[in-house]
Amino acid sequence: MPHGTGFRNRVRVCLVAGIVTVLAAALPAGGTEAVPYWGQVQSHLEALDSAPLIAANWHGRYRPYLYLHDRFVPLIRAEPPDVADVDLVSPLPVSRDRVLMLGSASGRPEYDLFLYDRARGALANLTATPAFDEGRPCFEPTSERLAYRTGTGERIARLDATLVPLPSEPLPPFESCAWLDSATLLGIERAGTKYRLYQCRVGDDRVACEPRPALVDVDAVVGFTRARAPLAILGRRRNDSFRRPWAVASPFETLTPVAMPDAMPGDVLDVDDEASRVGFHGRYRSSLAPGSSATVYVTRRIGTTMWGVVATDRMTRTLARLEHAAWQPLREPSVTMPAHVAEPVEVWMRSPAGEVYQAFYFGERAPAPRRVVVWWHGGPAESISPRFNPYFQRLNELGFGVLAVNYPGSTGRGGGFEARFRADALGDCVRTTWEYLAENGVETIVSWSVSSGITVQTAVLAQQVPVSALVDQSAWGGSDVRATATARGVPTFTIRGRHDPYGPAAVVDFWYPGGHDLTMADDFTALFAAVGPFLASAPRVTWPAPANIGTVLEVTAPEAEGALAFELATHVQRACLHAGDVATIPTGVPPLARPVQVRTGVARRRADDPKTRVVRIDLGSLVSTDRLAPPTIASDGTLVHRELQAAAERQCVTLRASGEAVP
Repeated sequence: MPHGTGFRNRVRVCLVAGIVTVLAAALPAGGTEAVPYWGQVQSHLEALDSAPLIAANWHGRYRPYLYLHDRFVPLIRAEPPDVADVDLVSPLPVSRDRVLMLGSASGRPEYDLFLYDRARGALANLTATPAFDEGRPCFEPTSERLAYRTGTGERIARLDATLVPLPSEPLPPFESCAWLDSATLLGIERAGTKYRLYQCRVGDDRVACEPRPALVDVDAVVGFTRARAPLAILGRRRNDSFRRPWAVASPFETLTPVAMPDAMPGDVLDVDDEASRVGFHGRYRSSLAPGSSATVYVTRRIGTTMWGVVATDRMTRTLARLEHAAWQPLREPSVTMPAHVAEPVEVWMRSPAGEVYQAFYFGERAPAPRRVVVWWHGGPAESISPRFNPYFQRLNELGFGVLAVNYPGSTGRGGGFEARFRADALGDCVRTTWEYLAENGVETIVSWSVSSGITVQTAVLAQQVPVSALVDQSAWGGSDVRATATARGVPTFTIRGRHDPYGPAAVVDFWYPGGHDLTMADDFTALFAAVGPFLASAPRVTWPAPANIGTVLEVTAPEAEGALAFELATHVQRACLHAGDVATIPTGVPPLARPVQVRTGVARRRADDPKTRVVRIDLGSLVSTDRLAPPTIASDGTLVHRELQAAAERQCVTLRASGEAVP
């Protein structure tokens, strides 16, 4: 979740495949000229010389910048030629003149630690170990000690012109670490879904670490909080719904909840003495500007000003300044946004089992879209948010709407929903998504998966839903969907990075020079030059006749109250019509087509089944919508109006009396 970051808690750069530096222009398929739309800033923010220090890839590779005198100033004055293909990210000042950075060459998964000396203008690779991955550094300024992951273990060293390792027994690699003082380090080890806290006592001649039991019942950890006393860990205890801060103190045997009286609902991802950042329903917001729709990745006070790294629906991730409880994004002048960007639309879809799924639609809705890409994000413990996405923009320019689905396993709806990343739940989500597309008259459907979203792509094939084509990008753990799709006659386009360690494939249609994530503008342009003709040739789907349905539930309401009608219908279906042979229309709100088209289309598709029984309910006859109390959060992370639940129960009494509902 964080984002960007999502919940993998990487200190190294979080380069999500769905966000890139520069977008291709709206060219015909095969065009090669790249037009800069916007560069992105990494989800990392520090302070140097009382100014924000960030890393951005506006001009190709990621480089550090200071924001001074209302402009972005490169930190590295003269770039050495031997880092021309190296991304330099996560700049961490260790003194006024020295900045530590992580560097990765050509998208390879291994990172090295670099140190830049501002006074001398010298950049040095401190590790120079291409076969080992160094990262997640924690620096203690008083003793100038540095803890960092190296390969499969943790190392603690004194930082001088070089790294001077301190003697220690082999240590596990830490997902996150924090110094309590110059002689005490805390580290968090992750092994699968389990976490362990270590307490390390650090001396010049000896490092001794021992495991502590504080995290024994925690199943998700974001990391340590910053600039908060007492020190806290952001995580989720087993059987809890959301992540929250927990205080840790010697002897580190238990966790104590940190009081947050003004916290917004959802996963707490950052918290300090001034602000909190929370992820909920695909939105990542800060308590500093609770009314802002911006997606917030990180915040930090520098001097008297509060800064953040944010994105909006019309601007990719960048540095922003808080002004009058609103985020003011700061644009780098060499990049521009496209002239037209469709406003994202939040969509909720309901399955015959009464489950509900969230998606965001990017594209035009009038007239109703005929060609749609269904987007399955990576993670799975990540989510799609309503922010500008270069992939979605480019697909819009090629004539496709994009329906990006937060499938079971996504964050923002609690631990229960995250735990449902399994075949049965994914299959239900796929069927529901396709029913929504059918109701809205979509004729061409391309299923596009990124990273571990390939698991959902597998469910698409398993459910035998009609699909025009598949795009398989950076599949986590490999992919055999091409063979399955070929057997079904479904065209497939495979995309991989040359240095991607996670996703080999027997046949690759487009190779880009980088790693798991595509980050270079020229690579992005080349990708769409290659995939454009494939998308243009995607055939129309053939929708099968709907299955025999015993009961169709239809809740009528003014168009402006469509979401409330959807919620009421969901309650009724769950409470007294949950018999496996119930269709509740419309499947999703809002529709992509006009509501009357959706209802007419559904009626036409079901006209051949004379046995279908239709139950119609009028929202206004059951509840006064203008007097609804604020919603609460249900166990599945959805918002619920108690009055609508009560109205559904009353309606169930009537339906049972008439024999139209199950007991």
